[in-house]
Amino acid sequence: MDTLPSLIDALDEALEATQPSGALCREARAALDRPGDEAERDVLANLLAQHALLRGETDLATSTLGSLPRAAAVGYRAALHLVAGELREAGPLLDEAVLEPAADLGAVAPILAIALLARDAPAATKAARRLVTASAGRG
Repeated sequence: MDTLPSLIDALDEALEATQPSGALCREARAALDRPGDEAERDVLANLLAQHALLRGETDLATSTLGSLPRAAAVGYRAALHLVAGELREAGPLLDEAVLEPAADLGAVAPILAIALLARDAPAATKAARRLVTASAGRG
C-alpha cells in the first residue's frame, strides 16, 4: 500500500470480513515505525491492535500499545489481560476505563463491555454503554 489511508481501509475491510491479514498486519506495523499524520497513525494503530488481539497475536498487540492514545491503550491492555485469563491484572484497568472517556476499540469493545457489565455496578454499566457507543461508528 502506498498511503496510510489505503492501508487503513484495507485493514478495516479485512477486520469486518475476517479475512487473513498477516501480510497486511506486517505492513501496518512497519508503517507505524515511519513518520506520518498523527491522526492516521492513531487509526492504523487501533485497527492493528484489534487484528492482533482478536487473532491471539499478543506480542503484536502489545507492541502496538505505545502507538495508541492513552485511553485506547488502557482498554487494549485490559482486553489482553482478559483474554489471557488474568482477571486480577485486568481489574485496575477496567476501573480506569470506568473513569476515563470511552475510546473507540472497534471489535474489541464487546470484550470489555461484557467484563464491565459483569461487575453489576451502575458506573460500570454506564462505562460499558459509553464504550459500545464510542465503538459503534466503525465501517
